[in-house]
Amino acid sequence: MIQVELIPEPALKEKIKSSPLGNYLCIFYCNSNPPPKFLSNSPVPVFWVPMKQFGSETLVEVWSTSSSIEYKNYNNLKIACTDEMIVFEIQQEVEPVNCNEHLSKEVFETAFRTLKENGYPFVLKIWNYVPYIN
Repeated sequence: MIQVELIPEPALKEKIKSSPLGNYLCIFYCNSNPPPKFLSNSPVPVFWVPMKQFGSETLVEVWSTSSSIEYKNYNNLKIACTDEMIVFEIQQEVEPVNCNEHLSKEVFETAFRTLKENGYPFVLKIWNYVPYIN
């Protein structure tokens, strides 16, 4: 079972400090500025969506589970996996003129290869943020 919690950004550092891994499956950080440095040192996959949030307070979405989590690096990807699920991020830098079918194909091939090679045959959700898509 996955629990999703929205935490104000200033409280996130204290929460992670008090419980370094806390069975965190992943963290979604939606802000025009990159995630804080303390998150880059964490084994937990952090998904950065470079968009400004509505409202005055930046909220961070933290996914956790009561299942045992294995954190690993696989082909330069941070991965968190349980017996039943795997979470990882593929981040690709793009310019407006380079956002094309070839790049999309490459990213999805990497995703499906990662799933297969780690023993996860099914996809529950693929969430993507593609800048300049329009």
